[in-house]
Amino acid sequence: MATPDALRAALQTLIDNGNRIPDGTTAARIGEHWARYFEEVSDNDLEEAIHRVILTRWANTWPTIGAVLNQLPRNQNLKRLAALDDADEIFGQVLELVGKRGHMRPPQAHEYDDDAARSRAIAAGVRAAGGWKALCMQTEFTQAANRAAFRAAYKSNREKSEILGDWNPSRTLENLGSNGEPVSIAGILEHLEIGR
Repeated sequence: MATPDALRAALQTLIDNGNRIPDGTTAARIGEHWARYFEEVSDNDLEEAIHRVILTRWANTWPTIGAVLNQLPRNQNLKRLAALDDADEIFGQVLELVGKRGHMRPPQAHEYDDDAARSRAIAAGVRAAGGWKALCMQTEFTQAANRAAFRAAYKSNREKSEILGDWNPSRTLENLGSNGEPVSIAGILEHLEIGR
């Protein structure tokens, strides 16, 4: 929780930087208003957010609460997480699933992941790569093309889901093993020979 001292220090830092308090208000009133929005924020995170606001703002106008909240480390990390390209990791997940299930037991489109949007994106990638059996029978010569087709379709579906607001970038990547239970895919890429 941001302490009153941290809020005062944040406001003073903005004032010292040349940010002008809006006409018709005072630093005390702003501090009271900000206290409601920053009660779940630590003192260190508030200080870091204020410094980021100072470094990223062009004008000397008073920043909005949203501009400061946007610069909190946890919000910045969520943005970075959402921007990560996980298509290669997911392709590795699908290859592991291919190895466990084989060509005789292809998963249904909704079985690739517990999250419906992610499962649709993975299924679209598998279809673009030629389908489940094509992935099962791929060779080292066809794997690069399959991977490229998978990546393009998966990323396209992911972007559509992000636009529609049903993509959750913070969930754990899992897939179904041979027994239908979720299994972790941590470290899969280090065992793949793609691009070597």
